[in-house]
Amino acid sequence: MTTEIQTQPRKDLIGWLAAPATLEEFRKALPAVMTAERWTRSLQTTARKNPKLLQCSLASVQACIMTAAQLGLEPNVQGLCYLIPRGNECTLIIGYEGMLALMRRSGEIRSFSANIVRKSDTFKIARHLEVPFIHEENHDPDADDSMVGVYCFVRLKSGENFIEYMSKKQCDQIRSRSQSGSSGPWKTDYEQMCRKTVIRRAFHYLPKSTDIVQALELLDDEERVPGQTIDATHAPLETVKRGALRIPMAPPAADEEVEKVSIDVDATDADDNELPL
Repeated sequence: MTTEIQTQPRKDLIGWLAAPATLEEFRKALPAVMTAERWTRSLQTTARKNPKLLQCSLASVQACIMTAAQLGLEPNVQGLCYLIPRGNECTLIIGYEGMLALMRRSGEIRSFSANIVRKSDTFKIARHLEVPFIHEENHDPDADDSMVGVYCFVRLKSGENFIEYMSKKQCDQIRSRSQSGSSGPWKTDYEQMCRKTVIRRAFHYLPKSTDIVQALELLDDEERVPGQTIDATHAPLETVKRGALRIPMAPPAADEEVEKVSIDVDATDADDNELPL
């Protein structure tokens, strides 16, 4: 970002977006499939619909916009990412759909699923199987459909598979550390946020492209309460790899029991039970 961009008056966000120099910056940052003109019009609409953005420091809004451009995620469109005012600072939040888009774009993923496990479901992690889990949903309308956990399963084009599971308690611990844990999507779309949370953990297993690394930094910041450091229990998974399930892994010995996990999860009926990527 140039010095000229950083020193614009904060009240002139709309003017900055309309400037020819800004348009050129967008052309340099955006992927080829996006036009700077469309990007600018969309951001101008977003700014006009959310006056609180105009109260944020221009530098913070510019930083969020340029980061979104580099990631190729259009703010406030189809749940890809959001420009969220927090006091006089703007924060970029990657949405559930944005995380899926980054995973697809990596070119390393063959298929992906993220699902809620409910108390009445049968859910087992079976490490000796090619698909290392069994999930049988209970569709009885009288069944206990309270949520006990959430998992995501990823198949890589290399032939490797991995699964990540989180209990509802673990999701709630993440929520309690979030800057917006008591409001916003954690309150209105709890299950979708649980899916996003387990996908965020799965990001640590993906081949590390620039986009994935940048997204992880944003997601780590989103989880962290201002002034709080994350202790070892809540550290990014790369620092505690050996304490969690990883696939691929060597088949267990013949006498090794299959690991069983009971889960009480409240999952929304989504169309992403096996999303081809």
